[in-house]
Amino acid sequence: MIGRVYRGGRVTGLVRYLYGPGRTESSVQHADPHLVGSWLGAGPATLAALEPVLIQGGRSAGRLDVEHLVRALEMPLGFADRPVRDPVWHCTLRNADGDRALSDAQWGQVAADVMHRTGLAAAGEDGSCPWIAVRHDEVSIHLVAMLAREDGRPVRLWNDFLRLREGCLAAERRYGLTVTAPADRTAATHTTRGEREKAARAGRGEAPRDWLRRQVRLAAVAAGSDTEFLDRLRAVGVAVKERRGEAGELTGYAVARPDPASGEVVFYGGGRLAGDLSLPKLQARWGPTSRPPAASTLLGGAGRTAAAGPIRGRPDRPGRLQAGPPVHARPRCPGPPRRRTARDHRHAGRRAARAVRPDHRT
Repeated sequence: MIGRVYRGGRVTGLVRYLYGPGRTESSVQHADPHLVGSWLGAGPATLAALEPVLIQGGRSAGRLDVEHLVRALEMPLGFADRPVRDPVWHCTLRNADGDRALSDAQWGQVAADVMHRTGLAAAGEDGSCPWIAVRHDEVSIHLVAMLAREDGRPVRLWNDFLRLREGCLAAERRYGLTVTAPADRTAATHTTRGEREKAARAGRGEAPRDWLRRQVRLAAVAAGSDTEFLDRLRAVGVAVKERRGEAGELTGYAVARPDPASGEVVFYGGGRLAGDLSLPKLQARWGPTSRPPAASTLLGGAGRTAAAGPIRGRPDRPGRLQAGPPVHARPRCPGPPRRRTARDHRHAGRRAARAVRPDHRT
């Protein structure tokens, strides 16, 4: 199950689209759109009361009347303390084509679980954000929520993309759907449209980011240390920029694909290509033989005495470890004089008043 989130400003047009025939250029057409869940419940009577109805007479005869549903969704916006920018939260949930078809009740459970995980409508909580779930085909539903609570409290939307991914994974396990990747922040960074079009104009089959990601993965699999890793990258024509610490240890790297025609070189850090291609992740894969030497070796611990004071710094950054006098023995560097504030003046006035007036407690 894959989910995507969009933000918008007008809920009326979105509801009309969901209950309309759909886009002609899309492969999925809207057939029999109906509600499968809402913030008021998923009972048949509740959903029937919210469903748009056909207009019988007049110039709009045959069209769906969505005004009462839109008014119910937009009502909490009038209680908000401040205007909400892009108050419409739109989420699409879609199964793989080979997955079994879920019933309306099962889709309603999935929708309620997603709303609970995102914090927009927690289970058993009153006064949450109004939302609906619309289904118009066998493989997907649409969630529409207003980012305004009925009780007037502010909406705290935090990491809704990750919470949505957790809800999709839970639905896959519950209903035996196609398993998708978790949201562990290690997915590769998507190539932008500008990068693809630029590569097409240059006559290249793929964008530099994709080519570099493939070359870095191949070198990381074949290498056993950071030195061998960098040598393999340079051997296939990758421009490498190293970042080293004070003791000369490798602390990071960046790669680029040179362009002979324009001479332009754009470097990408390993973590920008994919989360598992950063240097710490690669060193953990290669094992302890690829790590920098111990701090005692860098400092020459044989000639160090206790009088020199403890070693200070981060254990995982040997280049920053140094021996020196104890902290309390170091002279403090005086900083600039602090400006007097209004609080200082108030305290000074109270001290002066207590000094001149007699003590009333005696």
